[in-house]
Amino acid sequence: MTTRERLSGMLKTARPHLFRMVCCLFIFSFLLPYVDVLGCSSKKIETVHGYQLIKGGAAAFYLLALAMVVLMLALSFYRREITRSLKAFGAGWRAIAAAVAGFIIWLIPGVQFLFDNVYMLIGQLLGLVSVFLLFIDAIAISITDYSLLRKEAVSADGAGALPLALAKIHAAIVIISLALVPLYAFSLRDENILAVMYFFLLSLPFALSQAIVIQAIRREERWTLWWTPAAVVLLVGVMVIIILSFF
Repeated sequence: MTTRERLSGMLKTARPHLFRMVCCLFIFSFLLPYVDVLGCSSKKIETVHGYQLIKGGAAAFYLLALAMVVLMLALSFYRREITRSLKAFGAGWRAIAAAVAGFIIWLIPGVQFLFDNVYMLIGQLLGLVSVFLLFIDAIAISITDYSLLRKEAVSADGAGALPLALAKIHAAIVIISLALVPLYAFSLRDENILAVMYFFLLSLPFALSQAIVIQAIRREERWTLWWTPAAVVLLVGVMVIIILSFF
C-alpha cells in the first residue's frame, strides 16, 4: 500500500468523526458571545450570546438552522447502504442546508438589531466557519459522486423502467431554477455580493441535485417518484418568493 493510499484510508476513516465534530461546534457556538451591539441612541455596547438571540419571531430562523445541523449530525450515524445517486443527492441537500444555516446566522442578527450597529464575535465566527466546512464537505461529495454516475453505464434492464417524462420534468426544473437567477439578481441589485452568494451556494447546488435525480431516474430508483412533486412545489414556492420581492 502506497503512502497516498494510506492517507486516503485515514481520511476516509476520520471524515465522519470530523464531520460530527464540526456539527457539534456549530451547536456549541450558540453558547458563546455571538455579537456586540452598539446602540445608535445609547452608544452603549451590549454583548449578546447566541442563545440570547433565540427569541421573538427570529427564534424560528435560529431553531431552523440548529435543527438542520442536528439532523445532519443524526443522519451521520445512519449505517444502511444506499445507492450512489441517493448519497450524492443527500450530500447536495446537506450543502444547501449548510448554506441556509450560514445565511441565517450571518444576516438575522443584523435584522434583529436593525437600527443598531452589530459586530461579529467568536460565536458567530465559529458558526460561520462550521457551516462553511459542512458546505465544502457536502458539495465535494456530491460533485464527485455525480461525476462517477455520469461515467457509469446504465443497465439495459433498468433503462426506461420509469416514465421518460420524469427526467424531462427535472431537466425543466434545472432550466427554470437557473432562469430565475437574473430575477433575484435584479431584486438584490443593491446587494450584489449577496446575489452572487445565493447563486453559488443555493442555485448551483439545487441544479446539481436535480441533475443527480435525472441520473437516478435512468437507474430506475423509485425514490425519485416521491421527490418529483416535492421539487415542483419547492420551485413554485421559490418563484412566489422572488415575485413578491418585487413588491
